Amino acid sequence: MGELMLGDVVAQSVYTELAARIRALLRPPGLRVLRVGDDPASIAYVRLKDKKARALGIESQVLVLPEHTPEEDVLAVLNNLNSDPNVDGILVQLPLPPQINPSYAGHRSRQGRGRFAPSQYRPAMERSRGWLRALHPAWDYPDARSLPGQS
Repeated sequence: MGELMLGDVVAQSVYTELAARIRALLRPPGLRVLRVGDDPASIAYVRLKDKKARALGIESQVLVLPEHTPEEDVLAVLNNLNSDPNVDGILVQLPLPPQINPSYAGHRSRQGRGRFAPSQYRPAMERSRGWLRALHPAWDYPDARSLPGQS
């Protein structure tokens, strides 16, 4: 018969180990979460992501743009974040307003979560992979070149 696992106990164990690994890094990882609009579910999800990241010792910052923000402005924000050496990971919260093409502003990963955009955003993705591997070297990350729209 299978073993009963208590999700909260397992999660707390993982979080404790992860927080210790983060504290051992030379600097805390920098995470930016971009939310466009005021979707109630997105507000709640982003709040939880930010709270958990901060509890783990990650430098987290949430950026919120108005619902009517043009796609060019969203891409400009992503370009600025991507050029910031203190930003190791960028999450684009889905859903995005209809004027924003998610294939550019936030690639939908195979799991359907907001991810990095096409090739111009690779530097932040590469930095993110580096510190994530430092936290847990066994994690398997998809190659950035295998993302749709990549060459």
